[in-house]
Amino acid sequence: MLCLIFLLSLSGKNSYINPPFNNLSTNENAISRIIQKIANDIKTDEPTRTVLLIPIFEGMDGHMYETQARKAKFLEIASFPAESFCFVAPEAFSVGDEHTPGSFKGKVGLYLAANKSSLKIDPIDWDTLTEDIKRWSQTACRKSVMICKSTLEKFSERIQLQYNPRVPSYPCHTQYYNSSTIYHYYDFSIKPSNEFEHLKKYVRDENHLRLLNRMNHHDRFAAVLGILPNQLIRMITEVKPDDKHAILKDLRLTSFWQGYRVWRQRMNLYREYWRDKVPMCLKGKPEVLHKCVNPFHYLTLVNPMKAPSLGTCNCSAQLKVKKNKRKLEVKGNMKIDNWLVKVRVVEEKKSIQIRNKTTVIDGTDELDYNDLCGLDHKHSPASTIPLDSQKDKHLRIRTSSQVVLEEQDRKKRLKLS
Repeated sequence: MLCLIFLLSLSGKNSYINPPFNNLSTNENAISRIIQKIANDIKTDEPTRTVLLIPIFEGMDGHMYETQARKAKFLEIASFPAESFCFVAPEAFSVGDEHTPGSFKGKVGLYLAANKSSLKIDPIDWDTLTEDIKRWSQTACRKSVMICKSTLEKFSERIQLQYNPRVPSYPCHTQYYNSSTIYHYYDFSIKPSNEFEHLKKYVRDENHLRLLNRMNHHDRFAAVLGILPNQLIRMITEVKPDDKHAILKDLRLTSFWQGYRVWRQRMNLYREYWRDKVPMCLKGKPEVLHKCVNPFHYLTLVNPMKAPSLGTCNCSAQLKVKKNKRKLEVKGNMKIDNWLVKVRVVEEKKSIQIRNKTTVIDGTDELDYNDLCGLDHKHSPASTIPLDSQKDKHLRIRTSSQVVLEEQDRKKRLKLS
C-alpha cells in the first residue's frame, strides 16, 4: 500500500493520507518522503489538495516532520493533544494486528496541502470547517482539539468567494433505484451484452426473449432523447394494441424530460465552473503574476493596504495597483500632450507666415485673424471677440479638431493663391 502512494500521482485529486511512521521492511522514514512527494505533486495548475496526519513527538527531533510540512507551505488545520486522537495505526495492516482503534501517545497534527487552483475552484469556508472538526472531536476524541490560530488569521484576512465548492452529483439523502433486470436500454451503467440466458428466468415466450435481448442493445443516447427501440414498440403493439399510443407517448416524454433535466443541471455546473471558478491561466490567458505558487494567490485581501500574514502573498493588491496606474496613464498621457503642443506651435507659425504674406499682397496693415479660420465663415461663426484678444489667440490651447480644421483651410487657401 505504501508503494502505491509513490507510484501514483496526486495531481488533480483530493487525497487523505494517514502515513506509517516508518517502513517496517526497510526501516526507512516514510513520512518525510510522503511530505516531499505531496509538495512536488501540488506544483501543478490542476486543483490538488491533500489532508495529512503528522505525529508530533517529544524532544528536539519530535517536531521534525511538522517543520518539514511548514517549510513546504502546508497549512496547519488543528492539533490533537497527547493520548486524545484515536485511530488505527497504519502499521497494523502490514503486521496483521487487530484493526482496533487506539489512542496515540503523542500529539497529532492535521495539515492541509493545497495549491492555488484548489482554493480558487473549491473554496474553503474556514469557520464552518473548524466548527465541524470541533463538533466531531467532542465525540471521537478524549480531549478537545486545538485549532491553529495562524491559519485562521490567514483566511480571515481574505475575501470569501461567493460560490460553493464542487460536490458529488448525488447527495447522500437522495435515494436511487436500480434499473429493471429485464429492460434497461436507457441505463449507461449497464454495458450491452447477450442476456438471452438470463432473461429465460422471467420470460417464457421465445419471440419476446429475442425482442428483449435486442432491445437492451439500443443506443443509450438515443434513449435519453426519447427515441425508443423498435423492439419495444413492436412488443407493446402485440401486448397492448389498444393503449399503445398512450404508453409510447408517456415513455418518450418521460425519457426526454428526465434526460433534459440532467443535461440542464450539468450545463449550469459547467457554466459556473468556466465563468467563475477556473483561473485565467487554465483558459489559455496567462496572468501577470501567474508564476506565484502561493495557495492564497487568487484570494483577494480584505485590506490591500495592510501587509499580509507570513506565508501568504499580496498578488491581488499588486494587480489592483497596476490597474489603477494604467487608468492614470490613459487620463494623463504626456506623450500625446507633448505631440499636441508641438503641432499647435508648428501650425501657429504657419498661420502667422500666411497672415504676413496676405498682408503684403493686399497692402493692408490689419487683418481679421478670424477670417483665416475658414472661407466665408464655413466652420465657425463670425467673431465677436475684440481685436486685441484675437491677436493673442495663438497663445491659447486649441483642441485637436480645431487644429485639423485650420490645416484643411490652410491647404484650401494655398490652392486658391
